[in-house]
Amino acid sequence: MENSHYFDDDGGQRLVPRYPPHSMRRTCASWLVRKGVSLYEVQHLLGQENFQATQRYAHLQPEAHKAVLGARERLEAPLAAVA
Repeated sequence: MENSHYFDDDGGQRLVPRYPPHSMRRTCASWLVRKGVSLYEVQHLLGQENFQATQRYAHLQPEAHKAVLGARERLEAPLAAVA
């Protein structure tokens, strides 16, 4: 399995790249965050006890910051009576 090969589009034989499990885990977490999965859910999926370990992915979801600011602005808006 260590010297597995595949054939590229030109028919050339290529070595299958090997990735350490830690790299694959971080890539999966990054993809999930980019697709909108909450950091809380990613934390539990990865089994991380410490939230700070999951926060390293926060920069991959910049739209979340806008959503938080929008929610805060809505909370500060005066309540309107519905007739």
